[in-house]
Amino acid sequence: MQDKKRIGLIVTLVTVFLCGCPGLIAVVVGGGAAISGNTQSIVGSGLSIAAICIGVFLVAIPVAAGIYTWRQSQRSDELEDVEIPPPL
Repeated sequence: MQDKKRIGLIVTLVTVFLCGCPGLIAVVVGGGAAISGNTQSIVGSGLSIAAICIGVFLVAIPVAAGIYTWRQSQRSDELEDVEIPPPL
């Protein structure tokens, strides 16, 4: 039981560092480029919108991992050991 919680915490932290942080950076850079108006062409504005979309997707991954880990920990708390009688 304790191992599952520890593994879930490790998975959540790894996804935060590998997906969440780059996703936030992509959202900030894409948003900054879109707001500043330095995108002089359609390609530049398309790249800023793409950076925002990819960043939002990358930020959603650790959120989903955290929710899944939280739900699994609650489910394991609800389950209790049931003693099964020996076969006849």
